[in-house]
Amino acid sequence: MNNQTPKKFAPFGAWESRITPELLVQKKIQFGSLKGNGEQIVWTESRPEEQGRCAIVFQANPAVDVLGASYSAKSRIHEYGGAAFCLDGNTVYFVNESDQQVYVLKNKEVRQLTQEPDTRFGDLMAHPDSPW
Repeated sequence: MNNQTPKKFAPFGAWESRITPELLVQKKIQFGSLKGNGEQIVWTESRPEEQGRCAIVFQANPAVDVLGASYSAKSRIHEYGGAAFCLDGNTVYFVNESDQQVYVLKNKEVRQLTQEPDTRFGDLMAHPDSPW
């Protein structure tokens, strides 16, 4: 007796599949920009379970989110993004996804630095000899 499901034939790309786009991205954290400050490693994590929010995570044991849940470090400078954060020691500068403005995270406090509507920022870098 044959207990196998009978084969079905369909044109290329028209077959039924249990593998859906939703299944592929469900709970899959994507790691983004990776930077170091000389003491530790810092990276971004895109989190589908948080509507795709990009968290900034500092290396620790366990790893520590340093950006509150109301912020998402994601630049739209090239529509798809571009270096949304940089480090200056333990100070983090980042582009917030919702308004595309630059913020600074220092001593667990977030402060908005720019107020430039219709402007996008990206590829952030801290200059060691300049306050900008």
